[in-house]
Amino acid sequence: MERMAIGEAWVFDVETGAEIATIPNVSGKAVRLSPNGSQLAAQTVEAGVLNGIAIFDIATGDRVRLMDGMCSWDPDLLAAAAFSTDGTIGDCQDGELGGDATDLAWSLDGSMLAFAGGSSQQFRVWDAASGAVLFTSEKLGTPGFALSALQFSPDSSELAVSSKTGMWVHDTETWAEKAMVTHTGRPSWVIRYTPDGSQIVTAQAHSGSVRVYDTETYGEIDYRPSGAQNRDLGLSSDGLLAALASKQGTVLVIDLVSGDTLEIIDRVGKDITNVEFIDDDRHLIITGSTGPIEIVTLEPTELVDIGRSRISRPFTPLECETYLIDPCPTLEEIRNG
Repeated sequence: MERMAIGEAWVFDVETGAEIATIPNVSGKAVRLSPNGSQLAAQTVEAGVLNGIAIFDIATGDRVRLMDGMCSWDPDLLAAAAFSTDGTIGDCQDGELGGDATDLAWSLDGSMLAFAGGSSQQFRVWDAASGAVLFTSEKLGTPGFALSALQFSPDSSELAVSSKTGMWVHDTETWAEKAMVTHTGRPSWVIRYTPDGSQIVTAQAHSGSVRVYDTETYGEIDYRPSGAQNRDLGLSSDGLLAALASKQGTVLVIDLVSGDTLEIIDRVGKDITNVEFIDDDRHLIITGSTGPIEIVTLEPTELVDIGRSRISRPFTPLECETYLIDPCPTLEEIRNG
């Protein structure tokens, strides 16, 4: 399972590129910074065995909390776990939950942390400050269809969860199911609420489509900007633009009102696993499965300035004479426009 690679998590300062912290022995596609940027949540690994979900302090790199009610799973048993009914895979005891963390999500106020248990087909929510379990779901969906993504609404009143079976929306006060949308065989790799909570935007894993749900009616709009396999989805701060990362090496910037593709960022041969809007939506931060981490501008004027800064020589006297450039500018004058 390519998303279960065991390794390290790095935290960088976006402004300077400096490394702030390194967290060893973590696994899964989901490594999530807390909303205030002071903590990081990830699944821990020991001797090749998947362990519990932990919260780490960014300033020190130390583990500060292990979330309650988790147990260890051997990754070789994950496939069998999808068909387990008694919860005894690995060393799991009654009330404990184990699984591959296919997604983690913090509530926007930082009070809750949610875990999508992949092959276990269950999700769990903790009080982030104490590690106490707030809710554990039943197995969701068709046996064998792993949970793939989850996300809290901006006001933390809802939690949306997806698998190949469909998407479930739960009320976080009562944990009752508010809505369920069926989309058999089409898992959402990513779920994102728009900032005002009026829509849920999902990246369908295999079809290359973006699906937008109205959170009042759960009516849907489908956009299919490419046939590439989606990896990640970022939303602009106004919720009008989506950046869609693909396994085929592209990042598409999409207008969610019209469905038009506004920009294509091409990294041929790269599996682009993550994308996010930053700096008041002026830039995208993107990275592939093997790196590097890049910051890409979306502003045309900044792009022109970058191009000018990389001019390596001035015009020659012959070029100035040929193209009627008089006076012939210096390199500094060309770079300054």
